[in-house]
Amino acid sequence: MLNFLKQLILILFLLTIPSKLLADDKFCIDIKGFIYPIFEEEKCDENDHKLINEKEFSYIIDLADELRISQLEEYRKNPDKIEKKIQAEKIESVPKIKDKNNLTADEKRKIEIEQKKLAKKSKQNLNKEKEEDKRKERLAKIEKRKQDQKLKKEKRLAEIKKKKKKKSLKKKKD
Repeated sequence: MLNFLKQLILILFLLTIPSKLLADDKFCIDIKGFIYPIFEEEKCDENDHKLINEKEFSYIIDLADELRISQLEEYRKNPDKIEKKIQAEKIESVPKIKDKNNLTADEKRKIEIEQKKLAKKSKQNLNKEKEEDKRKERLAKIEKRKQDQKLKKEKRLAEIKKKKKKKSLKKKKD
């Protein structure tokens, strides 16, 4: 009975932890380059502070405070170009196979992690392509089915009209 009460209290405690204490993926940056998270509000504290998302945050966090605003504006102008540049730098940072014999354990672990990330991304891209192909195939089947149904409907209507004409001609003859 005591264990049951302990478990019940623990579950209730865990369920009552407010989710608003966890920071979202939103941050603000002030004029000087200081970055702070937003918890409950949707807007920054001051009007001159800018709202940034997680990708922008991860791009500018390693920069000096003075450079953050200018780099943020540059990132917002052409994010695709900068993302490609970052990916290229990550690929270049992985040492060549020749150098693997002279690496420390930490460097080898980093290389393995990078390779796993790249493999995972390529696998995800393949899965996305497969899903897109399946979706297109489904849409094509649906479209074909609609066309077939439309043709059948037109044929039925034509047959009904023929029968009506025959009946009307028969009635006129009689």
